[in-house]
Amino acid sequence: MKSLLLYIILIIHFAASAQRIQPTKLPLDLRLALQASVAEEWVHLFVKGDREKIGAFVGAHKGTVKYSLKSYDAILLKASDVLSLDTASFITAIHFDGAKGEPLLSRSREHTRVEQVHQGGHRLPAAYTGSGVIVGVIDAGIELNHPDFQYANGDTRIIEVWDQTMQVSQRTPSYGYGQVWDSTEINDGICPHTDQGQWFGHGTNTAGIAAGDGSSYPGYKGIAPDAELIVVSSNFSAVGWTSTVADAVDYIFSKAEALGRPCVINASIGTYLGSHDGRDLATVAIEEDITAGPGKIMVCAAGNSGNQAPYHLGYEASSDTTFTWFRVQSGAQAGNGIIAFVMYGDVGDMEPLQWRLEPINWFLNTRIGAAPILTAS
Repeated sequence: MKSLLLYIILIIHFAASAQRIQPTKLPLDLRLALQASVAEEWVHLFVKGDREKIGAFVGAHKGTVKYSLKSYDAILLKASDVLSLDTASFITAIHFDGAKGEPLLSRSREHTRVEQVHQGGHRLPAAYTGSGVIVGVIDAGIELNHPDFQYANGDTRIIEVWDQTMQVSQRTPSYGYGQVWDSTEINDGICPHTDQGQWFGHGTNTAGIAAGDGSSYPGYKGIAPDAELIVVSSNFSAVGWTSTVADAVDYIFSKAEALGRPCVINASIGTYLGSHDGRDLATVAIEEDITAGPGKIMVCAAGNSGNQAPYHLGYEASSDTTFTWFRVQSGAQAGNGIIAFVMYGDVGDMEPLQWRLEPINWFLNTRIGAAPILTAS
């Protein structure tokens, strides 16, 4: 009997408690975030409801309606005003993402196990930090006075910099363009090279990922913090630009070989034009440099355009390959219904085929070690 009475009392208690609980529109993570925030801190969230009344409420509290996304409005409100949304009749839903942001670049060494390599873990015979290695950087240049590229005494870790954008002078290397400056001139402060401004520090950032030593900010040490650098500042507007990249590779590897040092080159640059089959002359020249002796590695970026990059056939065409051709209206100009494309192939394979050339201009090119190729555009 006592057990039955206790059971009835518990049922009545929980029923009464349930009646007192009011439904809330505020997600739990938003409530926790508000508890940890100061009243004047700005809060970003999405709200759903009567848009006119939402706008009036946000404006009255000196907030901002940033934009609309489907049935939601993205708003900015002071933390002290957000709680009022919970009881606002014109609000039907509130979406909040409580995740905190962080610069993930500081985690790259952890995710790639570089920390263990720096410490000599995982059965490595020693700790490896890039000491004795040269890191070549082909990019938009580098900030010479950045502390991440200097030793503790202030001397530079950059062995040489070849600025391909500079005018011909007595400092021009055998390639016939640009100017080369060495570490002594960098230390003396007479090297005028700067990271090319139009690329917003891309070269310095890339070099920092590869070989920054963390002097400017200890949490952001590069992959090879004890390596020395050879930098090439690329002239991206050069006519025949890929050839200048091959020159840069040859220059860096030649210098490293003369110093008797292993070398890794990073090139976070590229182009979406060309055959991309590894048989263009610039690539052949680079491969010959890499395979000429031991201790040479090159790392290249894969591009930023995702599925927006040009299409590549991915296989070799034969007499059984079917192509679809588009006839261009007479008098059409580029940008007005023109579909531009580039084709590469051996002339010997193409000659037997029947081509409809009315809308196409053909140009003849040649390759080392291969038959001439046709480029259609």
